[in-house]
Amino acid sequence: MKNILLHTLLGLFVFTSTPLAQLSKLPVLIAHYTEHQNENKQLSFIDFVKLHYNNTNCGQEDKHHEQLPFKKITPLANCTIVAPHSVAFEQKFTYTPQTLKVTFRYLNFVPDNAIRILIQPPKIY
Repeated sequence: MKNILLHTLLGLFVFTSTPLAQLSKLPVLIAHYTEHQNENKQLSFIDFVKLHYNNTNCGQEDKHHEQLPFKKITPLANCTIVAPHSVAFEQKFTYTPQTLKVTFRYLNFVPDNAIRILIQPPKIY
């Protein structure tokens, strides 16, 4: 039962929120191609697709052109799933301020005089 519900919801989601719903218009595409094929016997399917999808002006004079798949993509529905029960999470945080005693200790401590002897600005003679 869960699998049937899962597949139904997945199918509903895929066909309502993706362009795959346009695949249901394939019979219209085939019927329109046969109409053009009857008018011009040498028209190939590639030429038919170029004629209808490559040209932006094509389709203004005929309502059949607006019904072709992927010609005009509109969102069909927005699917929102809402959980029936609200779950409240409560987590109690306790804050206890602590003072840290910070002491810095240098492991290799060098006295100040030794540093002054080593690091000096260049001398001009």
